[in-house]
Amino acid sequence: MPTLFITTWRGEPGIGDKPRHEQMGRITHRLLETLKIPWLPFPDEAAQVADVLARANASMRAGQRPFVLVMSKDTVTPHRLRGKPALARAAGTLVEAGESDERLTRTQALELILSELAR
Repeated sequence: MPTLFITTWRGEPGIGDKPRHEQMGRITHRLLETLKIPWLPFPDEAAQVADVLARANASMRAGQRPFVLVMSKDTVTPHRLRGKPALARAAGTLVEAGESDERLTRTQALELILSELAR
C-alpha cells in the first residue's frame, strides 16, 4: 500500500543516543532495503522539501509500495501547533492547541481515519 512514513533515525552513527538504539541505528537503512521499501533522508532545508516529496510520490505511484523518509536528530525545530490538525477539524474531537493536553489514542485515531475514508 503506498503510504508515506517518516521515521526518526534512532541510534544514528556519530550522534549521541541511548545505547539501546545503537543496533537499530546501524541497520535502519539496510532493514528498509531488505524489506524493499524505498527511502530518502528527511529534507533538512526547506528548499529540498518539494523535490523529496515529488520523488517519494513518484516512487509510491510507480511501485504501489510504502516510502520512508528517515529523519536525523535535530532536523526540525520543536514548536507548538496552532489550530487543529485537519483530521481533528474534520472529526471535531480535539480542542484547540494549548487548551488541553488531551490526545487521541491510536485506536481513536484509526477509527477517525476509517470514518473519514468511508465518506
